[in-house]
Amino acid sequence: DFKPWLYEEKTDLACPENLPAITINYYQNYQVGWRYHCPSKKYLREDFGGQTNITAKNVIIQFVKSWLIDKERLGMQTIGQGKVLFFKNGQITKGRWQKTDQSARTLFYNEAGELIKLSPGNTWIEVAPPLTKITY
Repeated sequence: DFKPWLYEEKTDLACPENLPAITINYYQNYQVGWRYHCPSKKYLREDFGGQTNITAKNVIIQFVKSWLIDKERLGMQTIGQGKVLFFKNGQITKGRWQKTDQSARTLFYNEAGELIKLSPGNTWIEVAPPLTKITY
């Protein structure tokens, strides 16, 4: 009964010029960034102001309700629905995510209610509390 995510047909899109980095301000001085690299058509992850070796074809920022369990752990509500920002091919799609129960796959929809198709390749999901400041 495994239902895979949908993937788009491979397309040759023009490379967007001078895209600003995606910056996620998680808390205090902790930021994570993603910068689109046109030649590879991948996003490069930046952590603590420096580059890492992590790349992704799709970057999803999934906003979930969260709460402090104790000083070292954060609880997150990943069943239900919420807002999502979806980055692929240097483009952004705003929408929502939905997960009906623990064993269900999280589904991502655009603002028109259509399932978002991924670019073939790896996907990185950043999970963030709803009030997290995101710039792009």
